[in-house]
Amino acid sequence: MNRFAKPLLLCSLMATASVTLLGCQTAPEEKVMSTLQTEVYYLDRSMLPANSELTVTLEDVSKMDVASTVISSKVITLNSAPPYQVSLDYDNALIKENMRYNVRAQIRKDGKLLYSSTQSNSPFANSDTPLKVKMTKIMPSVKPNVPLTNTYWKAITLNGEQVNTPEGARELFVQLKADGKVKGFAGCNNFMGGYTSKQFGLRFNGMASTMMMCHGTANDLEMKMHQALNDTFEYKIQGETLQLFDESKNQVAHFKAVYFN
Repeated sequence: MNRFAKPLLLCSLMATASVTLLGCQTAPEEKVMSTLQTEVYYLDRSMLPANSELTVTLEDVSKMDVASTVISSKVITLNSAPPYQVSLDYDNALIKENMRYNVRAQIRKDGKLLYSSTQSNSPFANSDTPLKVKMTKIMPSVKPNVPLTNTYWKAITLNGEQVNTPEGARELFVQLKADGKVKGFAGCNNFMGGYTSKQFGLRFNGMASTMMMCHGTANDLEMKMHQALNDTFEYKIQGETLQLFDESKNQVAHFKAVYFN
C-alpha cells in the first residue's frame, strides 16, 4: 500500500460513518396546531376610550398557589362595541386530559384595567363554539372621606397655582384641631389661630404667626397661604383631598391628606 492509500481509506470511512449517523437521526416532530374561537363581550353600554386593548389568554390553571402557565395569548386594539371575535392558536401537545384550563379576557387603556372576566371559562369542557367569555367592568375604588379635623393637610395648590416647595425646605400644611384651634406652616413662618365650621362652611379667625424675615419664593408662598386662609368661606372633602372656596365659590386652595408612621 502506497503512502496515499491510508489517508484515502480513513477519509472514506469517516464519510461513511457521517452518512450513517445522519441517516439515524430522527426528524423533529412538527407541531400540531388547533384554533380556539372565542366571543368576548360585556353587558353595560359604556363607551371604551379610543385604542383600548383587549387581551385574551388561554392558560393552564392546574397548579394551585402558583401563577398560571400561558399557552396562547392575543392582543387586539378596540375601536368598536362588543362582542369581539378572537381566535387563539395553540399547540395540541400542551393540552393534557388531566389538567385544567381557562380563558381569561381583559381590557386595558394605558395600563389601567377597565374590564376583566371574573368567572372560570373552561374551553375544553364546553362544546359551545365560539366560547363566550363575559367581562365585568372594574369599578374604581373609592376611598372614604377623611375628617376635616386632626388631619395633616399638605398644600398642593394656592389660588390655582402649584405649590413647589424649595429643595430642603419644609412643606406647607394646615392642621385643624377638634377644639377649634388651627396651626400650620406657610412657607417661612409657623402660624396658629382658630376656626369655626358648620356643615360645609369654614372661617379662620385670630390668625397669628412667628416673625421670621421672608425672602423670595418663601415670601411668595407665605403671602398666598395667608390670603387663601383669609378668603376661605366653605370647604369640600373628597376622599383624601380638601378644597377651600371663597364666598364666590372660587377655589382658593387644594390640600392632600398626608399620613405619618
